[in-house]
Amino acid sequence: MSIMGAPWLNTKMVVAVSPDTEIENAAAVYHAIATRCDLARDIFVVPHTRGSHYDPAATSLEGSYPFRITGKIGIDAHRQSTPESC
Repeated sequence: MSIMGAPWLNTKMVVAVSPDTEIENAAAVYHAIATRCDLARDIFVVPHTRGSHYDPAATSLEGSYPFRITGKIGIDAHRQSTPESC
């Protein structure tokens, strides 16, 4: 979450993965999202956050040029622990 609000970064998407995922390998990160993420539970959107003035999708903040407002997304794709059987 803190990376989304960092003033020097214009991050729009953050993916949290387990240490066994090679973060430098896009295919491994996409695989983690596809196999470890429950879309109903593990994705969240943060609306109305600071955006880049280079982002054409962001909304201009009236009276505060060049600042812009945009939404950001977080994806939790870390390995879930398996629930114990009842």
